[in-house]
Amino acid sequence: MDIMELTKVAYDIIDSVGYETQQNNGLEVSPGWINVYNTQTGQSRTVLYHPESGYCFKQANEEDTENTASGRFLGTVEWLGKVLTVRLPNYIIDHETGITAQEFVVGTSCDHFETFCPHTRELADVTGFSDTHKGNWLISGDEVILFDFEG
Repeated sequence: MDIMELTKVAYDIIDSVGYETQQNNGLEVSPGWINVYNTQTGQSRTVLYHPESGYCFKQANEEDTENTASGRFLGTVEWLGKVLTVRLPNYIIDHETGITAQEFVVGTSCDHFETFCPHTRELADVTGFSDTHKGNWLISGDEVILFDFEG
């Protein structure tokens, strides 16, 4: 499956998804393409999941022209009695379409119910990033994957 070809298809679908549709988590917006919406904190752009490829697709907002931050190790934290590696997701940016193809991560957030949980401060300290709010990262196995990031 050619991921770069899928970015072109995703571009066309994202261009046709309206604001109200964008907020419907789990809605199939085109055959094989499912809208993903962060129900904890919301989001400002359309994100599509393509189960067959295992990637999600969204408008790029990173200025990583060489994809050098993809999968980058950010540090470690000790949570839940074990050491977890903190990293960015693996992704590829198609600069022609402005679409990012990013690994779809299956994981869990912590069990704190409030939007700002104590783990967010620790993630900010370890990574140096300010965009570590709950809903912007998941625990998957022995890793914490931080999605969007701002220095």
